[in-house]
Amino acid sequence: MRVKNLLLLAAMLPIGVFGQKKLTKFYAESITPGDLKKHLEVIAGDSLQGRETGTLGQRMAAEYIENHFKALGLDPAFGSSYQQEFGIDLIKPATVGLAFDEDNFSFPDNLIYLGSVSNQTFDFSEVVYVGYGVDDSLYSSYENLDVKDKVILMLAGEPKDNDGNYVLSNAKSPSIWSRNPSYKISAARKRGAKLIIEVNPEFDTMLARYQRFLMRTRVSLERKSEEIEASYVIGNQDLLKKLAGIDFDALAKVDRGSVFTHDTCAFSYKSNSEKGVSSNVGGIIKGSEFPDQYLVITAHYDHLGMNDSLIFNGADDDGSGTVSVLELAEAFQMASYEGHRPKRSILFLLVSGEEKGLLGSEYFTDNPSIDLSKTICNLNIDMVGRVDNEHLQNPNYVYVIGSDMLSDELKEINEKSNKESVKISLDYRYDDPNDPNRFYYRSDHYNFAKNNIPVAFFFNGVHADYHKATDTVEKINFDKMTKINKLVFTTAWKLAHRDELLPLNAVK
Repeated sequence: MRVKNLLLLAAMLPIGVFGQKKLTKFYAESITPGDLKKHLEVIAGDSLQGRETGTLGQRMAAEYIENHFKALGLDPAFGSSYQQEFGIDLIKPATVGLAFDEDNFSFPDNLIYLGSVSNQTFDFSEVVYVGYGVDDSLYSSYENLDVKDKVILMLAGEPKDNDGNYVLSNAKSPSIWSRNPSYKISAARKRGAKLIIEVNPEFDTMLARYQRFLMRTRVSLERKSEEIEASYVIGNQDLLKKLAGIDFDALAKVDRGSVFTHDTCAFSYKSNSEKGVSSNVGGIIKGSEFPDQYLVITAHYDHLGMNDSLIFNGADDDGSGTVSVLELAEAFQMASYEGHRPKRSILFLLVSGEEKGLLGSEYFTDNPSIDLSKTICNLNIDMVGRVDNEHLQNPNYVYVIGSDMLSDELKEINEKSNKESVKISLDYRYDDPNDPNRFYYRSDHYNFAKNNIPVAFFFNGVHADYHKATDTVEKINFDKMTKINKLVFTTAWKLAHRDELLPLNAVK
């Protein structure tokens, strides 16, 4: 642990000199722009190669974080280990093909596939038409149809009534059944379909969009099950004509349950995915009075990695949050060494896989090393080093998201902490349930909120360098970042030293 002048000063002063407010401010001052920058130059440096989940760069970042926690003297968060490893699937473009007699369709030329399944190859001769593939209480394409172990054909979209309104939404705009393919996939699989073929008039537009998505390596938590699920593929009008001999307009008039036959049909799916490993990194300061109760402070330390030789350093996203947690841990440990250990334990948790779908925090909350029912709160820090376009004239701000979603008292504590410390503007605009950005659902705090744990998400908004190789250290506003860290420290201090857990809001 680094010895700072503040620590030496604290050693010279009797504990009684300080009230809680003065103590909080005193140790918050140990968080400095210089220390944050020193850490960030490593975390967001080229040598860590963008810290992509499952890569050498991510493992190097994890080692740096672990060594910092060891140097501070924090207890390991996972038994005797500072790292919680978890398996991941590196999902690479699959080899997918569909043939009708002598005509072949394949990804990525003229076929789209969604979802990941185990390897499978099979022949078939019949395809059952199921209309739009909707299975809802208001309308079901499967009524009086048995599609178990059969290949089915469906048309994109959903039914309309005689007035031109969509049946499921009773409006001119379609329902979720058109917007989210998982609904149709799930319905067909529940009905026992063997293969799901959808034909879509907007195929060319979809192909351009899905090629960008499916042709890159994606990451998910390791899938243990070897159960084979029905594949879902999307084709164009050429595929429909080869399969059924008709076009889209004609297909819409065909009766559900109609069967199209061919002498020789075949489907093949070969996964090219690989197994990998990632990890969360955590250190603990044990509480003096309630050691089995926890405050959890999080950030994600992964980013986007490299594209050829181009490095996505992720200085703001979320190098800024990562180094904030490192400095917060040091400030609390400094106080602990001077006899001001928090009443309840604090877990400093750096998670990976956030950029791939909040994977690390999902794994932790599914496999916690602490009792989540005794967790007072999660304070999450993600992108606090820059200024967004909304605040160019007033950079002295931070978005606070979700602080009253589960406990009004958490918001009150954070606002009181702000008044006692840095007095920055607290912007709550992203708490609006109609906000299209849905930031409340897009960072690691959400996996804690799903477990009924109050959360506060500290965030500065997106900017021109978001998810670009230009998100680099020299663009970070370290003075602003330091203020936000002092606010988080003050809020965390109050939470860690209060005598009871936060009361939850009444269910509305």
